[in-house]
Amino acid sequence: MKRIAGKLTYANVVSTLCLILLVGGGTAVAAGALGKESVGTKQLKKAAVTPDKLSQASKATLTGPAGPIGAVGPTGAPGAAGSEGPRGPKGEIGEKGAPGDPLEVFSVTGSPVTLGGTEGSTETAFAACPAGSTPISGSVTGFTSVAIGGSFASGQDWEFRLRRVATIPNSNTITPTVYCLKN
Repeated sequence: MKRIAGKLTYANVVSTLCLILLVGGGTAVAAGALGKESVGTKQLKKAAVTPDKLSQASKATLTGPAGPIGAVGPTGAPGAAGSEGPRGPKGEIGEKGAPGDPLEVFSVTGSPVTLGGTEGSTETAFAACPAGSTPISGSVTGFTSVAIGGSFASGQDWEFRLRRVATIPNSNTITPTVYCLKN
């Protein structure tokens, strides 16, 4: 209370009263000076009244009855595809299908190769699957101190790249084998 009383001076009270009388009195004078229906088209500026400023009742008197429906226009171009919808619920488990053909895997032995006994000697061995089958793996037998630098399918063949990693007294005969899947 002391806070308000400290700012309540004669000047503040008089200026506040003058402001209230000026604003309130000016409105009252303007309302009294203009009679009922005294503002017409001559007093309004161009485009001063917009549809947003009209009441619903005024708008209703300005609109007539609806006209006949026109002919249907041509179909427009299709719109852009929408985004993917959410994932649906998990479906029911289907019936068990008929058994499929069994896989037929067989092996084919390739021609043996001889790898010299000197360290660093190299040789390539092949084993080939017959037509109507696909190579799926391979192996070699009969080696000592030999590294397989590569073992991979190459068309119908399975190729082995062999390298001697240590010197041995004699050479090795290495036999390649390929495993084939019947198509």
